[in-house]
Amino acid sequence: MLVMVVVGLMNLPWMILLTILIFLEKTWQYGHRLSFFIGIGLLLFAMLAFIDPTLLSSLSLPIP
Repeated sequence: MLVMVVVGLMNLPWMILLTILIFLEKTWQYGHRLSFFIGIGLLLFAMLAFIDPTLLSSLSLPIP
């Protein structure tokens, strides 16, 4: 839930994508497999963000 709040404060399209992924995980019969791949993807993104922090700037909308 905390991730939803943080992502929602940064960018609405990412919030929508995360909501769809959580919905699929909870309702789809292969949701447990999907959650495994989502977890792997998030871990890979975290490692890449640790190596190159400029990746995190692409998650938020530019302020005019």
